[in-house]
Amino acid sequence: MAKWRRAIVRIKRTVARTVRVRMAGWDTVEVSVLGGLRSRRYRLTDPTAERPVHCDVLLVQVPDAACLERLTGSCLLRGRVREVRLEVATMPTWLRGGLRPVRIARDLHRFRWESAGNGVVVRIGWRKRRHVGRALTELSAAVLRSRRWEQAGGELPGLDRAAWIAGDSTWPHGLVGAEPADAQPTDAQPTDAQRQTDTDPPTDTDSSTDTNPPTDTEHAQPAPAPRQPQVTLREFRFPLVTALANPHGRRLTGRATAYDLRRDGDRLVLAAGDGTPGLVFTPSGSVEATLLDRNWQKYAVAAIGDDLAADPFTRHVLAGLAACGVGLASVSAAMRQRLAAEGHQVVEKPETVDGLPGYQLSASTSRQAGILADPAFRGHLALPMISVLVASKRADDVIRCLADLARQTYSRFEVLVGTHGYTLDPNTLADLRRRLPGPLRTVDLDDQCTLGEILGILTRRADGEFVAKVDDDDRYGPDHLTDLVLAARTSGADLVAKSARFVHLADSGVTIDRTWAATEAYEVMPAGGTLLLSRGVLQAAGGWSTSPRHVDADLLARLRSAGGVTYRTHGLGYVYYRRSGGHTWQADPDDLLDHGEVLYDGLPEAILWA
Repeated sequence: MAKWRRAIVRIKRTVARTVRVRMAGWDTVEVSVLGGLRSRRYRLTDPTAERPVHCDVLLVQVPDAACLERLTGSCLLRGRVREVRLEVATMPTWLRGGLRPVRIARDLHRFRWESAGNGVVVRIGWRKRRHVGRALTELSAAVLRSRRWEQAGGELPGLDRAAWIAGDSTWPHGLVGAEPADAQPTDAQPTDAQRQTDTDPPTDTDSSTDTNPPTDTEHAQPAPAPRQPQVTLREFRFPLVTALANPHGRRLTGRATAYDLRRDGDRLVLAAGDGTPGLVFTPSGSVEATLLDRNWQKYAVAAIGDDLAADPFTRHVLAGLAACGVGLASVSAAMRQRLAAEGHQVVEKPETVDGLPGYQLSASTSRQAGILADPAFRGHLALPMISVLVASKRADDVIRCLADLARQTYSRFEVLVGTHGYTLDPNTLADLRRRLPGPLRTVDLDDQCTLGEILGILTRRADGEFVAKVDDDDRYGPDHLTDLVLAARTSGADLVAKSARFVHLADSGVTIDRTWAATEAYEVMPAGGTLLLSRGVLQAAGGWSTSPRHVDADLLARLRSAGGVTYRTHGLGYVYYRRSGGHTWQADPDDLLDHGEVLYDGLPEAILWA
């Protein structure tokens, strides 16, 4: 009998050390001991909600990755855990193909994942107990590939509950906390009394005895949450999860698909022109998860009526559609004015969203939505510095290239030019420095240097967290750098670039639209003159090859062989220039014309000024 009693005690202790968290709605979680004992529900939007969690295993069950992002950003859970087991019911294909920790922690004990139908199961554990906020941060970053910008110094951003509830933060960047984090040893263990408390449902006045974030600053740290943030539920708006609501898979060709966005009770229905429902958004569901449906087109325009409400749910749906690239149309001037004030791109007639003007509208719509969803672009945090690398053999071309860079809307970048066998005139340099918003540095190099050697020299002198490769004889629109940074933010890829969709033949004066390169996708061939990657990724891949040819392809091959992820965004704002000679990539102009599905006379401004 005593033997059975001891076995029952061991089983109870094991169960008590495993806490389950599952979503019971779009904004509600249920926390319980494994087996459903003593469960209690918490609203993520409740400013006073707080759940202390001290356990060996935290089991997190969510219907989609957006719910994981919201649970992480809300800072609802407090305490320490040794292991997290995550079950996500639905994951997009671009995230289901491989997970990895953003950084390998020294005390990482295990990291395993496997596909389970349309979802994934992830298991991550550490040798020492970890602050639950930090544990969920690392897990969310691994699942969504969303990560903070690489920093060499300055203030470290972190989330706090008040900022999240106020809608002023977007994971993983968050906001710089107004209150400093209190120091506490990272190996502090909960007492038996604390463990006992964690198995009971907390009262409204419960608070965790382990409220301090870890002292290790390698990852973003949740700051202590104020008890009574000055915000009401009526004002709350969930931060948009742009790792899921984004233009991935969008194909900018022809006329945009026409939809109607209408209200059906408490739901919003995005219906096709024939009345067939395309997407159905419900207040109890996840907007981002609904947008992952494959049976709709992201290059689209949604007609809306005069009765569209301005409640937080509707605003979140509109923000998600805009992030995917869906423009809005309304015959009501008052509605167009209201939506424009909220940051949306609005036209009067859906049929005008066609061809280059339609591509422009869709690209600017998703760009504006990405900017509004990121606190760094809104000025709350510093944007990453980009070092633009230009290897040039031609003085005339580099002057035009630098003029394109001087018009960039992205605010933090420097330009490093390696002049290959010539020297720029001092007066020209002085004029260019006055026009550029950031520093301009030139390095005179011998004409025997290879392209890879020049890029390596420029990179070693660069100061930015990111490096961007620019070819002096191509053309770049004013939103080129902004588009690349947003693509890196939403895709989580190690290297992002644009497509060489638009090719201008200088000798014949025509521009080719290669529509087969219109799709935004992972692991497809990008344009070498548009590469953007962090210095850390470049170093991990071994840097630039010293080969005189195929420098871009060599870098891509080495990066992918090391497990890196590449992503190609839309091709607007970049034009590949072709002359009769002087290019490392040799192609017959007649072959290019044969592969071009659409031809334009000259170089339409709509391609560059997207």
